[in-house]
Amino acid sequence: MNLRSIHLFAVLLITLPFQYSHAQNIALSFDGSDDHVQTAFDGVTGTAARTVEAWIKTIANADPNNGGKQKVICDYGTMSTGARFTFNVLNNNAIRIEVGGSGLGGKITINDGKWHHVAAVYNPSKSNPYALYVDGKLDVEGTISTAINTASASNFMIGKRNDNTNYFEGEIDEVRMYNYAKSDTLILESMNDEFCSSVSGLIAYYKLNEGISGGTNTNNKKARDYSGAGNNGILYNFNLKGTSSNWVDGPKLNGGDTRSSINVFECLSYTIPSKRNTWFFSGTYSDTLVNSNKCDSIITIHLTIGNKYTYYKYSACDSFVSPGGIRYFKSGSYDEVYKTSKGCDSTVTYELSISNSFYKSQTIVACDSFVSVGGNVYHQSGNYTEKHTTVQGCDSIYEYFLTIGKTKKTYDTLESCDSLFFNSQWYFQSTTIDIRYQTSLNCDSVRSTKLVVNPSKELKLTEIACDTFFASNGKFYTSPGIYSDSFSTRLGCDSIVYLDLSIKKSLHSSYDYDECGPVMIGGILYSQSGVYYQTNKAPNGCPWYQTLNVTITPIDTAVSSNGNTLTATETRSKYQWIDCKTAKPITGDTFRTFTPKYNGNFRVYLNLKNCVAESNCYTISSLSLEQAVSLDRYRVYPNPSEGIFNIHSVSGTFDTIEVFDLNGRSVHSEKATNVLDLRHLNKGIFVLKFYDDQQIYVTRILLQ
Repeated sequence: MNLRSIHLFAVLLITLPFQYSHAQNIALSFDGSDDHVQTAFDGVTGTAARTVEAWIKTIANADPNNGGKQKVICDYGTMSTGARFTFNVLNNNAIRIEVGGSGLGGKITINDGKWHHVAAVYNPSKSNPYALYVDGKLDVEGTISTAINTASASNFMIGKRNDNTNYFEGEIDEVRMYNYAKSDTLILESMNDEFCSSVSGLIAYYKLNEGISGGTNTNNKKARDYSGAGNNGILYNFNLKGTSSNWVDGPKLNGGDTRSSINVFECLSYTIPSKRNTWFFSGTYSDTLVNSNKCDSIITIHLTIGNKYTYYKYSACDSFVSPGGIRYFKSGSYDEVYKTSKGCDSTVTYELSISNSFYKSQTIVACDSFVSVGGNVYHQSGNYTEKHTTVQGCDSIYEYFLTIGKTKKTYDTLESCDSLFFNSQWYFQSTTIDIRYQTSLNCDSVRSTKLVVNPSKELKLTEIACDTFFASNGKFYTSPGIYSDSFSTRLGCDSIVYLDLSIKKSLHSSYDYDECGPVMIGGILYSQSGVYYQTNKAPNGCPWYQTLNVTITPIDTAVSSNGNTLTATETRSKYQWIDCKTAKPITGDTFRTFTPKYNGNFRVYLNLKNCVAESNCYTISSLSLEQAVSLDRYRVYPNPSEGIFNIHSVSGTFDTIEVFDLNGRSVHSEKATNVLDLRHLNKGIFVLKFYDDQQIYVTRILLQ
């Protein structure tokens, strides 16, 4: 402010009466995700008596038996057994006290969206040392199986457990801890009061009143300890904007801080009621006094400062007349003082720049064109007048007497073979020569001559062709060699072309393919017999024309049967006979004709060139036991037997053993075993078949 122009008047103070409202308590909203308050208070430790109180409001489901999760009101200590003291909401959505390892749960459901006063008391001198209270009334009392011994490693926190889990979802207010066990009467007497003075035994007190309800509190992250111990808390992860994860309205309490607002008008300055500050500018301010009940009285002050100071910067032509009617002819800074309607000074400072109009004439000679001060371009001689406005908005007159001379530039071209003589000099390469001269008005002019020197040329070309080559002169060449030709340019300059020509021959080949199925040749799949043609690139780079004679004869999988002998129809293949039941090859049977050594189902596996195929299964059932392979790899004893047979392997191992009656019916089967129990069968003669990795072995047994 320009102090030299301020005139002091008697201060006029217009003050509206204080508008006091009922004490609006503030609380803190927790989002249940990561919001919490970490304090510097280490809590009551060991086995000492204690009381924890708070106001809470929630609709969250904390019952794990109904899909919910524990919601922690406050917690401190360590995660060791008995060393953690936790006050939370859990089963049946009722409050619970835990000491790390076990706890005592209440019975009253509190997640109804209403404010409830909750308290947890530990009194080691009582037979039921633990008690829980809801809204001043005893909910439950009892014992906890785990011995309490609270540690001090993790300080008191609000809204989460010390292992960063079970965050509270809802609102919390008035968190208190006492170093003694409060009685039912004391809890009920003080639950609705907000304390403003020291209370005996109250060793930690977090009113959670520091923010503005629903306002922007991004710089208000402190939870003050009102017990006098100074163990303040810090807010972590709160959004601090809007209606959740922020400061919000709390429960209605007796006493406590009050809030009011006043409107104040002053001409020059205002000293706040507490005398701690003086303000000189209009705005909204806050002051705090101690009221009659020794609580904070917070006053919001809407201040209007009546004195006004205005600064203007003007540019004018020749002179300037202010709104006050004063005319100024020179540049400078000028102050004018007026009275407002409420008798306060209103000072206006004018920063003036005064410019004068002027006239200027010029006589100018220019080449081709002239650019004026105003940016106009003139190409013809003559007299021109321009009127311009300066940056200050003043009129200026320029008069130009112009003479415009013209510059000239002419072009021509000279051409010759090999060399050219120009302007007393020989030139052997093409170039451009500019000759400058001046006109009568000293304007530069240029004569530009393009000299084109066309040398005679010898061009050597190397070409490689397949079978024949067509040259640019219209000739065909089929033999390699060096050829020459001459021609003349449009200026008659001789040029000679030498052609070094190499001629390579294309290749022609024929191939026969006799396959049992589709065949891939040159990246193309052929599935039918026929004559095909392909063109590829030969190693010399020329075309390679290939004739493909493809014959495709599929494998014949038919098998003929003659008595106990099977014969494959296909005559060109390799053979392997397979037992269909075991899916294993029969050792040594690799011929076209196959006579099995035992009854069963058999097929042949065919391998012809790159193709493989297999036949259907064929049944052989007419072999007698005498025709089967005798047992030489396994011993069965005792034989005869009343039903229990021992199996002993002489030189092999078998996978399965199967028992047949004399009619060829299978009556028993099991995996490899050392003892065969057939007591469930009728007495008589039976046939045993051993299936091993080589073939089937057969023997007879008598069940008596």
